[in-house]
Amino acid sequence: MWLAFLSALLSCASGALIPEPEVKIELLHKPFICRRKAKNGDLLSVHYEGFLEPNGTMFHSTYEDNEGKPVWFTLGTGEVLKGWERGLQTMCVGEKRQLIIPPALGYGKKGKDIGVFRKGANLFRKPFNFVYKNVKDRTFNYTMLSYAQVTTEPLVIHKGRIPPDSTLKFIITIMDIRDGPRSHESFRQMDLNDDWKLSKTEVKVYLKKEFEKHGAEVNETHHETLVADIFDKEDEDGDGFISAREFTYKHEEL
Repeated sequence: MWLAFLSALLSCASGALIPEPEVKIELLHKPFICRRKAKNGDLLSVHYEGFLEPNGTMFHSTYEDNEGKPVWFTLGTGEVLKGWERGLQTMCVGEKRQLIIPPALGYGKKGKDIGVFRKGANLFRKPFNFVYKNVKDRTFNYTMLSYAQVTTEPLVIHKGRIPPDSTLKFIITIMDIRDGPRSHESFRQMDLNDDWKLSKTEVKVYLKKEFEKHGAEVNETHHETLVADIFDKEDEDGDGFISAREFTYKHEEL
């Protein structure tokens, strides 16, 4: 007995590390042709079902609880669970995977209060910050850079709770992959003078184009507020510009 204790003590003294939790990935379907694989910085559209393990209780489904619509998020920016960030890497459009996510890569020791949503459902960890309405009175929710998303206001039908230390199972299908708001391609589109940094004017011009593309009303006051908020969050060194590094770095998850 004491030999086992001594061995454990020596292992600790020698700096042995506790193994990191892992996501268990099972491939359920993969298309014959894969033209693009998901990577950090990509904007993904996914359908998913979420279950509690091991009893199999479903706590969310985009097929049933989101008017049958997939959800969008940017991979690698902390908008979704760490288990998703790891488990969706290299997925193709049309690919379906099952992810078994341990508590440390899910909702951890705190668990999470959730609701079943019929509109704009999301389990994202980052809130949407700005809401505008266009002339057709459709809600247009758009936030820049790491927050980019277009959605409708959520309507909570009933609430539930994911218990602390829950292992989660997700069945996820990628519907679309696009250049994300933090991709190098997006940065080059915004960097009008090719100096590898973004000024407030360049960001404002980009925002106007995006709002117009989606048919949203362009409000100068709102744009000034939005640009100021973006620079407050993204301009790390306070030099008045968002550098390529500041733009594309990987956020820590909240």
